[in-house]
Amino acid sequence: MKLYITSESYYRVKNGFSNINAFGIIDVNLIINSLNLDMSKTHNIFLVNREIRNLLMINSKNKKLKGIIYIVPYIDSDIIENIKKTTKDIAKIDDNDIILLDDYDTPKLEKYYECVEEIMFFSTFRKIKIIECKSFIK
Repeated sequence: MKLYITSESYYRVKNGFSNINAFGIIDVNLIINSLNLDMSKTHNIFLVNREIRNLLMINSKNKKLKGIIYIVPYIDSDIIENIKKTTKDIAKIDDNDIILLDDYDTPKLEKYYECVEEIMFFSTFRKIKIIECKSFIK
C-alpha cells in the first residue's frame, strides 16, 4: 500500500482524481474541525495524533483500498519524517511507498522533494487516475 502526502485541500484532491474512491483519505483539518478542539493545548494535540494513528491503522488494513491520501495543510521536513516513522510503525508502509503529491502547474512543495523517494504531479485542469507505476531509476 502506498501513502500519498499532499498540502492541497480535500476538495482539490477529490476533484483532481477520477478513482478517488479507491483510496482512504486522512484530512488533518477535517479531523481537527470534527473534534472541535483548541490546538494550543498539548492534550488536544495528543487526541488528534491518536485519531490520525487510528485512521492510518484502519485504512492500512483495508484490502479494498489501493492507498492512503494524507492531507496536511502545513508540510515541512519534520512532519514528513514523522509521517514516515509513524506509518512504518503502525501501517507497515516503507519509505519507498511514500509519495509526495504536488500540483503540476503551480508546485508548492518543491523544497521537500528530497525528503521522499517519489513525487507525483497532478493537473489543475483535468481529472487523472492514480495508477501504480514503476520507477525508471534503480
